[in-house]
Amino acid sequence: MLRVFWAGRTRDLHLAALADRYIERIRHYVPFRLEEIAGGGGRPGQETTTREGERFMSRLPEGAWVVALDEAGRQRTSQDMARWLERRLAAGTGELAFVLGGHDGLSPAVKERAREMLSLSKMTLTHEMVRVVFLEQLYRAFTILRGESYHH
Repeated sequence: MLRVFWAGRTRDLHLAALADRYIERIRHYVPFRLEEIAGGGGRPGQETTTREGERFMSRLPEGAWVVALDEAGRQRTSQDMARWLERRLAAGTGELAFVLGGHDGLSPAVKERAREMLSLSKMTLTHEMVRVVFLEQLYRAFTILRGESYHH
């Protein structure tokens, strides 16, 4: 099972539609579940991040291989991501859970729980854009593994 956790709903209807499109495509390859947790609420800052972190921590499956998306994480090419995903899924580690934070990123507790951290770019992206870019890259990884023409 592959799960993606993120804080809050995608407000931009165009981005939400793109995310839904990639989620449906990913489900052709692997059991997939998206879990939206309530955003931190209130004014941005450490308190919001801490509340979101508590919500993430309460929902992460015990024993899951957790990957936090964070600007300080490791960057991978699409090919590298596909090979990494293949190894993770073949390792039999149970669930693979990706966590995407809200406006202010992830709490220290979530980062500590993660086995790995992944960065999509050194550039700053909105958290709603990150959702779409990440889902597209997951889909791309599966097409690479299957030798499908999408990647070209």
